[in-house]
Amino acid sequence: MRQPGRKDFFYRNIGDNFSPAWQLTPFEFENISFGGYSQICFNDIDGDTDTDILIGNVKGGIYFYKNTLVNSIEINPDKTLENDLIIETFPNPFNSDLQIFISVNTFDFVSIDVYNILGEKIESIYSGNLDVGKHQFNFNRLSQSPEFSSGTYFIVVRNSELQRVQKILLLK
Repeated sequence: MRQPGRKDFFYRNIGDNFSPAWQLTPFEFENISFGGYSQICFNDIDGDTDTDILIGNVKGGIYFYKNTLVNSIEINPDKTLENDLIIETFPNPFNSDLQIFISVNTFDFVSIDVYNILGEKIESIYSGNLDVGKHQFNFNRLSQSPEFSSGTYFIVVRNSELQRVQKILLLK
């Protein structure tokens, strides 16, 4: 909340991750002034697993905003997707060799690719049909170009219906 005499600036991304568009947003909530030296607290006050807001001010006033939006989904472990993909990597972080384990529930065409932090595809590990079961693939950064540097990368596994992403970290 804006305090008297203090210049605060908040920029909201009204675009997306690939095309950000920044807009200056005033420090107000629901166009209400909460007074000087306001403090905000995000917490699950009512125990319904979503975050509510408490706003207090220097005079001891407290404002409570209950979150009534659905923002979580319970996963039922008894129901599995017919065409599910499971990806595991070991070790992660890795230095030279990375083992990739893919489990598939149905015979399907599967592609396994490596992307950098900018979303650029830098390597294709596998592209073809896989039988039902667990499969192992090896990714060796030493066989890559010298520009392959330390940092965060993503293993992306796709079949005809799904896409799974696993973040990996290369340490040199």
